[in-house]
Amino acid sequence: MANATNWTTVNGQLQQLIPTLAVGQETLLTFAAMPTQPGTYQTAAQIVQATPVDPDSRPGSGTGDGKDDMATVDIRTVTASSDYFASPNPGQFPLSPLRSNQPTPAPSGADLSLQMALSTRNTTAGSTVTLFPTVFNAGGRSVNNVMVQFWLPAPLTGPGGTITYSWSIASIPVNGSATQPITLNVGTGNTGYVNVRGAITAASEPDPDSDRITFGKGQDHEAFTDLRIWGNTIGGRKGVADEVQIVVLVSLAHRTAANETTRSYQADIRVGADGGDESENDPMIIQFQNSRGRVMKTWQMPRHERIQFLFSTKAYGPGAYRLVVQHEGRSYRSQPFLTR
Repeated sequence: MANATNWTTVNGQLQQLIPTLAVGQETLLTFAAMPTQPGTYQTAAQIVQATPVDPDSRPGSGTGDGKDDMATVDIRTVTASSDYFASPNPGQFPLSPLRSNQPTPAPSGADLSLQMALSTRNTTAGSTVTLFPTVFNAGGRSVNNVMVQFWLPAPLTGPGGTITYSWSIASIPVNGSATQPITLNVGTGNTGYVNVRGAITAASEPDPDSDRITFGKGQDHEAFTDLRIWGNTIGGRKGVADEVQIVVLVSLAHRTAANETTRSYQADIRVGADGGDESENDPMIIQFQNSRGRVMKTWQMPRHERIQFLFSTKAYGPGAYRLVVQHEGRSYRSQPFLTR
C-alpha cells in the first residue's frame, strides 16, 4: 500500500466511514497501491453497512453476487504474467443456483445446438488454427445422420483447400455431444477480423426450436466465431506476440470559467507500449461512465486518435467520471476526473 489516507485496516481489509450521503450525492474514495510482482490484480469493494436499509442489495453479503453495493476493478502490470491475484471474499452469502434461459427441451424430439471455439483468436498470415465445433443433443430422442456445414471467409481454407467444409456425425445420444477438431489454413490475403460461420443443416429428427434452413436469426442450430489475422511485422508494426497496451488520459481541452456548466474535455488514447498507431480498421468502443460504472454515453471509433467531448453538469450532474476503452476483449480505464 503506497497511500491509504483516512482508511483503517480491519481484519486485513481497508475500510472507510462515510458519515452521510444526501439524496443524489456521490463521494469519491481513493487509495494508492503498488504491485509487488507482475500479473493481473482484481480488487473488490463493497458497502458493508448502511442505514436506512437498501431495497435491492444486502450490505456485507460478499463481493460475488453482482449487486450494486459492490464493484471490482482489475489492473495488469506492463510486464506480462499469467499470475492472477484477487481480493478475498470470505463472507459471501450463498448464491441462488443458476437458471437456464433456454426453453425446456421437448422429450419427444432431438434438440440440437452448435457451439464453436478456436484454438486462438489472434493469428498471423501463413499459420494454422484449429476450429473446435461441438453439437449437443438436449432433447429426449437420439439423432442420426447429423450434417454440419462451415463457411470460411478469405484467407481461410479448410482441409483440402476448400472455402466450405462439411462434417458428418453418425449419431448423437440423448444428452450427448460430438466434437471434431478441424485445422484451418490462414492464407496471405486479407488481414483484420474475419467471421467463421457454421450451421447444422440436416438430421434424422426435427428440431423443436430451429428450422435448419433459416440463418442469421439467432437460432441455436448456427454459431459464429471471429478471428483476427495479423500481417507480418513490417515497418515497426506490432506482431501478434507483442502485448498491446492502451493508456487513456483525460484533460480539459481548454480553460473554462468557474460558472460554466458545459466543459470541453479531450482524451488522448495512446496505443501500444511505444504509443504507436495500429491499423485504422481496428474497431474501438469508448464508454463514458459515472463512478457507479453506469454507462452514460458510448462512441465507436474506426481508429485510435484524440477525441474531444462536451460534459454538461445539467445533463449528468457533478461527480467523478471516467472513460473506458474496449479493444480486443479488454477494457482500459482512465483515471477518474472530477466535474463540478
